[in-house]
Amino acid sequence: FTVASGFKAGGYSAYTGPSDLAGFGPQRSWTLEAADATTVPASNLTYTARAYASRVTGYQIERSFAVPNSFSVEYLVVNAGEARVLGFELESVWQATRDVTVTVAASISHATLQDFTDPFTGSNYSGRRAPYAPTGNGSLRVDYRPASGFFAGAGLTWTGTTHYDEQETAFLSQRAYTLIEADAGYAFARGEVRLFGRNLGDKRYYSSITPGVGHGTPGTPLTWGGEVSVRW
Repeated sequence: FTVASGFKAGGYSAYTGPSDLAGFGPQRSWTLEAADATTVPASNLTYTARAYASRVTGYQIERSFAVPNSFSVEYLVVNAGEARVLGFELESVWQATRDVTVTVAASISHATLQDFTDPFTGSNYSGRRAPYAPTGNGSLRVDYRPASGFFAGAGLTWTGTTHYDEQETAFLSQRAYTLIEADAGYAFARGEVRLFGRNLGDKRYYSSITPGVGHGTPGTPLTWGGEVSVRW
């Protein structure tokens, strides 16, 4: 069992015109976590299950806000009075054989704004999902890795739906997506040669979206590469 407290200092936003909105307060959090870590020798299985709950006051939201009835956009940090986060995580490693390892990780989370008002429109968004917080994450990876010689591995990573504004606007949200990766190579006494591929399905997604200007940052596309490492 773990009890933790966090603090993030307040400050001033440099890219906003209204002086009364430039300053923002600190963010404070309290988190309660319960976890169970278990090893099952007979099955060569190790896992950790973890549940947590956090209460955050002064939750800092950094993004651009479109000013109503105007062409201007203000980029600043504002404080939500309170936010709450509930989540569950599972991490597991299975040593299927001496050289084969299966790794699984999954998490679900629910981050909710309990008290937040848009500084420009005055609209209240209490009860909405907190921006930039995905609904969950997951991964699955299988590796064949002997002490030396040829090796290979492949994996999947999943990212849940992410909203980038508190209104949960559809075109300012990234739907859940899955990426595929793989690598293979040859290991020798003092190093290895490895080829790798990322986002093998060439999935198109946004790694970030800026609401006020409708700007999106594309995620990394299909990528191939090679690597040589030597130890001495």
